[in-house]
Amino acid sequence: MKNKKILPVILLSSMIFVACSVPTQNKINEAKTQAANVKETQDIEKTENSKTSTKNEGDIAPDFTLKDRDGKEFTLSKQNGKKVYVKFWASWCHVCIDGLKELNNLSKENNDFEVVTIVSPGHNGEKSKEDFLKWFDEQPYKDIKVLFDEDGKVSNSYDIRAYPTSAAIGSDGVLVGLQAGEIPNDLLKKAFDKIQ
Repeated sequence: MKNKKILPVILLSSMIFVACSVPTQNKINEAKTQAANVKETQDIEKTENSKTSTKNEGDIAPDFTLKDRDGKEFTLSKQNGKKVYVKFWASWCHVCIDGLKELNNLSKENNDFEVVTIVSPGHNGEKSKEDFLKWFDEQPYKDIKVLFDEDGKVSNSYDIRAYPTSAAIGSDGVLVGLQAGEIPNDLLKKAFDKIQ
């Protein structure tokens, strides 16, 4: 007899619980829909803003300030609308060494892009800065601008995994391309002709 009285109470309680939870679920669904709409609107605004503020497709290149052998600073973001070619390389890399003559020739030319190179003394098997400078002074490539990434942070921010690696940066600061391996000057110039 007691079981017969408990059963209706359980059923009634269950119905009340279900009835109360449906509006809550509807409210949760409404909140999710509103959140999705807000995110979609923000994504559209970001896309529209990025289209109007950059000339090239891609993300803004990680900014850096590095010094050359004379202590002169080079800051990427201060290049005032210039395109920049950055080559990451190492003195132990035979492919890099084989490309130095062509890189020196490129550095001498009057291009519509800045040419800089980055080495990371004491990182990834590179010599110390002092030993690198002694070695580089013996090389005939005097037109190559070498910047020193002494703590390795710039190479890490560009996710450099191989040498040489080239970065093409547009006049708007967008990292247009990152390519491992040696790139001949004629192909590099053609690529930069397409970059704004």
